[in-house]
Parts: sequence; C-alpha cells; structure tokens
Amino acid sequence: MGRLRVRRKGYWRKAYTRKDGVKVKRAWVPPTTYEIKDRGEKGRTPPSKQWARFETHTGWKKSQPATVRRRRVLAATDRRKSMANRYLEAGRMMLQLANVTTDRATEEKARADSKYFFAKSKEKRGRR
Repeated sequence: MGRLRVRRKGYWRKAYTRKDGVKVKRAWVPPTTYEIKDRGEKGRTPPSKQWARFETHTGWKKSQPATVRRRRVLAATDRRKSMANRYLEAGRMMLQLANVTTDRATEEKARADSKYFFAKSKEKRGRR
C-alpha cells in the first residue's frame, strides 16, 4: 500500500483562556497538506493483516434455517473430541466468522449460533 496526500482546509481557531489566565485571541490556521499511510478501501483488510483462517468447509449459509446451519457446523468438528469440546470448537468457528464479516445478517446469525454452541458446551460440561 502506498501513501496518500491529505489536503486540510484552513480554519479559525477559537479564542480561549489558558490555565495561567492569559487570554489568547482567535487565530487563522492556514491550510496544509500531509501524507498518511493508505489504509485501503473501507471494510477491506489487506491480506497481510488478515488473521482469520477458515480451513474447514462447513456448508454454513445464512439463508439456511438455524437447525441446518448448526448441524452442518457441528458435523465439521473433530469427532474424536467429547461433545462439550465439539460444541466449543463450533462456537469458536462461528464467533470467528461473526468477528470478520462485513455483512450484518451473517454477523447476527453467526453470533447467535456461537452463543447457542457455547451454551450447549456449558450444559454438557455441567452434567459430568
């Protein structure tokens, strides 16, 4: 990513009184230009800064009913683990999706699914 030149407009700074009681008159702050780092398009994270790794294909879609979405995510977890740990893993997968998506509907459904999985994990752990 490159650098961007920002042109700031001039403005009148308001008069104020300093702590030591000296009154400062209003003053004209002249226009200026400065360079900043280009942060890219809003809502887009450059590949070097992306932290989420979606390595498992779950078949999760926001258009599916909640039962289907949750069954598919749970099916994508490691079957050798206990059910409590599988629920925990599924909840973390959904929370990761909710944290990185820019789509509001996806975020809401993924967050709701993660809460469901965390509650189920807590319930399973309590039965021991």
